Amino acid sequence: MRYGSPGGRYEMREIIKALLHQSRARCQWDHLPHDLPPRGAVYYYFARWRDDGTDQVIHGLPH
Repeated sequence: MRYGSPGGRYEMREIIKALLHQSRARCQWDHLPHDLPPRGAVYYYFARWRDDGTDQVIHGLPH
């Protein structure tokens, strides 16, 4: 499924992959690999989920 965000439409799987990469590599947003969605799209979902508490729900899920 494709979701809209500033700058285009991206597969949610790719957004999540980019967020996981950024978190694990602790890289700056501008240094995400070029095969992932652009920084603006990834950061849009990061900020949205941080602000609405979705990130806390995800972190609380059992592994």
